[in-house]
Amino acid sequence: MDVEKNCEGVMSMPRPPSKASRRDAKYNQELAERIKAVRKSRGLTQAELAERIGETQRALSHYEMAQRRLPAETLLKIAQTLRVPMTELTNGKYVSPPKNGRKLRAIVEKIETLPPKKQQQVVDYIAFISQNGQRVAA
Repeated sequence: MDVEKNCEGVMSMPRPPSKASRRDAKYNQELAERIKAVRKSRGLTQAELAERIGETQRALSHYEMAQRRLPAETLLKIAQTLRVPMTELTNGKYVSPPKNGRKLRAIVEKIETLPPKKQQQVVDYIAFISQNGQRVAA
C-alpha cells in the first residue's frame, strides 16, 4: 500500500485521482491510439517513425501506450511526418486511408520529385478521374 507524508510529516493515504486527471489520462490514451492507428495506416513501423521525428523507438512506444506525456513539439513532428493535420490527431476526427497506404505513400513520394508542372498534371488527372467515377488501370 502506497503512503505519502503530508506537510507536517504525518503519514497519510494518497488521494484518488481527480476527475480532471482521469479525463487527461483518457485523452492521452485516445491520442496515443490515434497516433498508432495513423502510423500503421501509413505503413510505418515504430522504428521508422521514431527515426523520422528524431526520437527513439522506445520513446515512441511509450507515447503510443500513453505511458509518457507527449510533448507538443513531438506531436507536431508526428503530425507533419504522417502528413495529417495535428487537429485530426488531437480531436479524433481522423479517417484512415486505404490499407495500401504504404504503396500510396511511395507513389506520392515519386510524384513529389516531379517538376511542378508535371505534379499539377497528376493532380488534374486524379481530379478528373474522381469527378467522372472512372478507375485507373493498375
